[in-house]
Amino acid sequence: MAIAQTSGVIIGESLILPGVISDSDISVLYRCADPFVFPSVKEGWGLVLLEAIAQAMLDILGNDTITVSYSFLARYSWAKSAQMHLNLYRQLLQYAGN
Repeated sequence: MAIAQTSGVIIGESLILPGVISDSDISVLYRCADPFVFPSVKEGWGLVLLEAIAQAMLDILGNDTITVSYSFLARYSWAKSAQMHLNLYRQLLQYAGN
């Protein structure tokens, strides 16, 4: 927020900090935005990035095009995530039993 204030950005006008956003509103807000900016130095990949790719947002910080990004999106789904977690839990239970 300090960077926005020192650069003259008016919070509430050109920069909106909405807090928690409902699932029903998130896709509408992504479609209303011009670029998607993800200036994280600690999280290289996360749910928010997947949401932006799903809405065909332009990631101005990345080197990949939207088409390339879609190939990454295809690797992720709730079903795949659940299966990965299930496999991990099975491995941990096997390890604990030995």
